[in-house]
Amino acid sequence: MQVAHGTLRLALEQAVLWGLVPRNVARLVKPPAYSAGEQRPFTPAEQGAILDAAQSDPLHVMVVLAQATGLRQSELLGLRWEGVDLEGRLLRVDKQLGRDGQLKHLKTAAARRALPLPSPVIDLLRRHRAEQDRQRVESVVREDRDLIITTRNGRPVSQRNAHRSWTRILERAGVEHRGIHHLRHAYVTMLAENGVHERVAQHLAGHADGRMTREVYTHVTQRMLEGATAVVERAALDLHGTGDRGKGPVLGPGASEGPAGADPAGEAKAP
Repeated sequence: MQVAHGTLRLALEQAVLWGLVPRNVARLVKPPAYSAGEQRPFTPAEQGAILDAAQSDPLHVMVVLAQATGLRQSELLGLRWEGVDLEGRLLRVDKQLGRDGQLKHLKTAAARRALPLPSPVIDLLRRHRAEQDRQRVESVVREDRDLIITTRNGRPVSQRNAHRSWTRILERAGVEHRGIHHLRHAYVTMLAENGVHERVAQHLAGHADGRMTREVYTHVTQRMLEGATAVVERAALDLHGTGDRGKGPVLGPGASEGPAGADPAGEAKAP
């Protein structure tokens, strides 16, 4: 409901700018609060098991990129080599694969973005590209759409087949079935755990509205709670127990201790 409201609000905002409607009535309506329901991002242990299980799967690269970038499945399947900067370790995202098998431009400017790639993923992409080059030489009939994730004959991988591979990988990993989209939740939560600024996380996730990043994709983890506990503990020790507190009078703001016999203005009193 929130996504529908946001889409309508943006559309009406553009209509106001074009003079098609006098005002944006969607601004007068407050959407219902989002309920996270049973969304459970994969834990680090589950992600490790999934990556291990994916190594023998034809769509190994798709799973690794999903974990390392938090991309949507349609964005993963639409990735092209022209968007990969192996030296700069960047991945540019500007298209997605539609259910009809055709590449389509991403709908919003926020969705078109560049993502950092960790070095293990760069190494994997180099090997994957070399394998595709070998298949291109050996194949009699092979399509070449510059796609990173393809079938052996170079064709796009359908979302249905991607889902089948994902299900097979989860079964092999012994991980409870959840959609590959939950890796996206895990990615955004990992950013929050490690102190990445909310605005940066929004950019990396490709969200036009920061509330989506904050309220839907960021989940409170045990690590976050432990970090908060440590902060509270340090604050309590500073206030109540350790250091020099309690050994002398508490001075007001801007005050400082002077030599014995000095008045607050700093002038020594006559004996």
